[in-house]
Amino acid sequence: MRSISLAVLIALAACGRRTSEPLRGELDVMSNTQGEFRDLRIGVANIREAEYADETGAKAKGLVAMMRVYVREKPAENVNLTVHQGQTVAVSGYALKVDEIRKDKNPGVRLSIEAPGS
Repeated sequence: MRSISLAVLIALAACGRRTSEPLRGELDVMSNTQGEFRDLRIGVANIREAEYADETGAKAKGLVAMMRVYVREKPAENVNLTVHQGQTVAVSGYALKVDEIRKDKNPGVRLSIEAPGS
């Protein structure tokens, strides 16, 4: 009886442990692939030099990338974006900051991500 009680307590303790996904993280997505963070799948393609307007509205020239962001179970919130380094975009409550865009060696985009509630 004692060993059964101990087994039940261990099983209950294990059920109470839930590994929660992090609220913040980094994601490095190579060009023409997708990465995942919580409810997001993020695809990166078409990295190129282009003119864009920065956050202040000033014209700038530098690398931009096309990102396709898919939101799990919320297809109406899926978006296509053209982003530049340093830009922060909001998608479905997530803040996606573009830390780096690489074109030549290992082309891709490195993002810092904050989930809703962080």
